[in-house]
Amino acid sequence: MTDPSHSRALDLVRDLLADHDRWRAACTGGPRGPLPPGARDLLRTLSARLAQESTPWPAPGHLAHMTADTPLEVTLAYLCALLYNPNNIAPEASPVTTALEHEVADDLCRLVGHDPTTGWAHLCSGGHAAGYEALWIARNLRGRAVRGTLLYGRNAHYAWEKAADLLGFGRGEVEVVGVGPRHRMDMADLAARVHRLSSAGRPVTAVVVTLGTTSHGAVDDLPAVLRLREECERTYGVSFRIHVDAAYGGYFRTVDEALLTPEVRAAFRALPLADSVTVDPHKCGRAPYPAGALVLRDRRAVRAVSTRPGPFGADGDGERLPFAPYTLEGARPGAAAAAVWTAHRIVGLDTGGYGRLLGGCLRAARALHEAFAAGDGPLVSRTAPDLAVVNLTTGSADSDREWSDRLRASGVSVSSTGGAETEVPGVRLCVMDPLAPGDLERLTRVLGETAAGALSRV
Repeated sequence: MTDPSHSRALDLVRDLLADHDRWRAACTGGPRGPLPPGARDLLRTLSARLAQESTPWPAPGHLAHMTADTPLEVTLAYLCALLYNPNNIAPEASPVTTALEHEVADDLCRLVGHDPTTGWAHLCSGGHAAGYEALWIARNLRGRAVRGTLLYGRNAHYAWEKAADLLGFGRGEVEVVGVGPRHRMDMADLAARVHRLSSAGRPVTAVVVTLGTTSHGAVDDLPAVLRLREECERTYGVSFRIHVDAAYGGYFRTVDEALLTPEVRAAFRALPLADSVTVDPHKCGRAPYPAGALVLRDRRAVRAVSTRPGPFGADGDGERLPFAPYTLEGARPGAAAAAVWTAHRIVGLDTGGYGRLLGGCLRAARALHEAFAAGDGPLVSRTAPDLAVVNLTTGSADSDREWSDRLRASGVSVSSTGGAETEVPGVRLCVMDPLAPGDLERLTRVLGETAAGALSRV
């Protein structure tokens, strides 16, 4: 028996292909030729391999990565645009998807609380590229000849170490701030470092604040960093840029504030005051890869990295900044803009859209934490989650490895939280889709039973 929704999707795919065939025939004066010999078998083999071996993102037991189930209609939007191979470097190469990216840019400005008429945003491959560009802007605004210091927490993504190296920050020009017991950046340590640098006349280029760390989902105290900057401006007459890495956490700004803890609520309320923000639609935005984004509060900052205009569409339309002279990557897939644009309009950038979905993830993560918070079983959840990432441990690195193996055999995938940020071994559970009560109950049971078996084995 054919699934009616599947049948409707196939009809839509046929319509999309027919539109593309008509467009191509108009371009070339004739229809497309038949598939070459062997192409059908080759593609069927590829499809079968993908269907058998791909990572099971939609499965309720897949909790290892920050990738949510992508809605079919969003994937079809990506495929629809991909047929035309638009390059969003300039409108001449992508008239439709460039316009869609401008709409997405306005969406993202409003998401983080920036004014779309004075702010700016664009899509990129992901958090790495957005971070490189934000730091590139901060360095150039400080002045290439004036070497400044970059500060970020030990909880920050490893991409920041790469970015600092790529942009020429020396070993003494990067300071890694300690982390407190809730896996947030230690504000006392940050303040001490900034005051020491400022009082010595050493400029601070930027402080990176994370709203939703990849290891624990922790939300740094952004209001405290903003107060620290104000204090430096009053005391020393110096300032610094604040970049917020909200690659994972950005879309949580749509969640009903009643579901957030006071500290997390305050951090998201302060987001409009950040100079630049990373948001990844391909994480909680439910868009296919690649779809990261950089959002700027003041679009004039991009002049610090502008280049000589290229041959096409260099000046924009008089109202919109062109993408080519001001983006790090240059060539970017217009299909990504089409997918994010569709996702925003299908899901909705409000409490009833993304807010409802991510609120469900928050509730599931908290239920998992509460199931193991007491510590009277083989598993312990030591910290209540800020967002929808839960960390569990058996208390032993050896038993955690055995436990992970047993979980995979039971159809549950998790990832490790070992590394520089924490001395406690454990595993990470990323709740990227709301869990039905039955799935949550089964997951809780499997987590406990496999942990008990791992401890008895080690």
